[in-house]
Amino acid sequence: MSGIPPFYAKFASDWASAMKAGEFEETVTDLEDILGRKPESLEKFLRFVYGTKI
Repeated sequence: MSGIPPFYAKFASDWASAMKAGEFEETVTDLEDILGRKPESLEKFLRFVYGTKI
């Protein structure tokens, strides 16, 4: 047998189908509520960690 186990293939396929169906489109404020502030953008975080050369 080669490749990935059938369970992983089905999981990946189901995940892709859910994304296509918009299952992950909901926006929630859980992280903001926990932090007590808006989270930083990924770009701002990466610039902070790695400098301006990203």
